[in-house]
Amino acid sequence: MNIILVYLGDLLHCPPAMSLGKVLEDLGYETKFITYDDEKLEFAKYFEDMTHVEQISIGASNTKSNPFIKFFRFWIIKHKLWNLINQYYNDDSLIWIVSNGSLKYFGKKLLQKKYILHLLELTEELYFVESRHLLPLSREYILNAVDVVECEYNRAHISKAWWGLKRIPSVLQNKPYNSVKIGKNNPITSNETVKNVIEKLKDKKIILYQGNISKERPLDNYIKAVAELGDDFAFVAMVNGKNPYQGKSSNYFYIPFVNPPFHLEVTSHAYIGILSYTPVKNSYSILNTVYCAPNKIWEYSQFGVPMISNDLPALKYHFEKYNDGIACIDDSVEAIKKAIVEISSSYDTYSYNSSNMFDTYDLKMEVNKILKRSKGNE
Repeated sequence: MNIILVYLGDLLHCPPAMSLGKVLEDLGYETKFITYDDEKLEFAKYFEDMTHVEQISIGASNTKSNPFIKFFRFWIIKHKLWNLINQYYNDDSLIWIVSNGSLKYFGKKLLQKKYILHLLELTEELYFVESRHLLPLSREYILNAVDVVECEYNRAHISKAWWGLKRIPSVLQNKPYNSVKIGKNNPITSNETVKNVIEKLKDKKIILYQGNISKERPLDNYIKAVAELGDDFAFVAMVNGKNPYQGKSSNYFYIPFVNPPFHLEVTSHAYIGILSYTPVKNSYSILNTVYCAPNKIWEYSQFGVPMISNDLPALKYHFEKYNDGIACIDDSVEAIKKAIVEISSSYDTYSYNSSNMFDTYDLKMEVNKILKRSKGNE
């Protein structure tokens, strides 16, 4: 089987797509990875030893254009995409489409091919323009897929019910799969500014949040809680975008976006990792947050970092199963402080459980299961 892997989005902000490419490489599948070329240099660094995966450039994303240019580029990308698929697709091929943002470029021709639809967010409908819920895509695209992939167990059942699927989608969790080996308290090699921040905090217990900051992911009370615990602790936010909490606290520190997988050099220095999710209305289902499946769980646990979150079903169940963190009953400052103190009092146990959890999930084996299922062997 040869695989045509398609992700048309910001590759460096999509660890699951990068991980999948690397897994397919290590499994030995001949894979054409069709992506934008914006991140080609960084992609090459990530796949330094690749022999089975080839990145195929489809042009730059050009997201800042006016609507008319965007519309024109859509048709250019669609044309290039099908030229490539027609070149590489044969009777032994499988198209693996990552995200419904990629799906919109295919059109009805896709229904004649064998493909997997791998969704990264939970949505009741697939939309051509997600941000405004415009132009819903036909459910044919879901129903004709040889498999649908979700990143969390509850999401899989919800999607089956919403879409009337005959079987539950496969679950592929967002565990990172890295070609770069990064150890605990790894030296910072990616950026001198980042290196200086971590060096400054070497004697403090770093409470780390990494990811986007938005109304859906508030950090105010976490920063306050760490400030009230004193100078033994420091709150570090490693985010993509501006620093919205500048001046919030004397022991609050900001680190700008670091290209993966080198952001994990920062993660390796964390004492506790933060997961903050508040359900809000956006372009996805509100259940997308309730049953969140953060990459961060795996990135923290890779280094035995215990976690703290607010109370959501997926996260609370995870912590109860593995005892590697605490889901606070609410997101008050007092509840967060209590959780930090509790983890600190039994730190070795929480850290061991976190590291052990990381080792329980074999990403290569799970990808192989999905590929066998797509052949009708499971």
